Amino acid sequence: HLVLKDFDYDSEKEFELATESIVCGKNHLFITTREGKVFAYGDNRHGQLGLGDSVKRLKTISKWIHFENSVIEVWCGSHHTIMRRNYCTLFGFGRNGHFQLGLPHANATFSPEEIKGINGAELTHVACSYYQTIFITKPVYINDQLNDEGYSHVYL
Repeated sequence: HLVLKDFDYDSEKEFELATESIVCGKNHLFITTREGKVFAYGDNRHGQLGLGDSVKRLKTISKWIHFENSVIEVWCGSHHTIMRRNYCTLFGFGRNGHFQLGLPHANATFSPEEIKGINGAELTHVACSYYQTIFITKPVYINDQLNDEGYSHVYL
């Protein structure tokens, strides 16, 4: 159990957060809390913080990203981020020149954009590296028949 202390400059009060995870990219990081809040910090020139702009956030980590549903997990590559809201809904943002966000274009994305290529399959693993992301899903059954002779899908 890690307790994060930060300062809210708007209210001029210190606050504590019970962190769930801390993940890092090359020059950015995300902190998730047990309450489902997500805080972004660091370099943002490619939109990897998902805040809708390319402004660096270096003075405080108290800028949090609001989603209607809680965030379950976050993964960071060098200049991109993948975020999961439930077992089959993923969002990507940041640099995408090598299609590392799993989106149908190679443009940088400055706000979270839903990754639709998973087709509702339940994710078992996600991993990011420098310019890559891998998604592995559970096998999908259609009309009580296992697809692809029982293999999970792997998306690169």
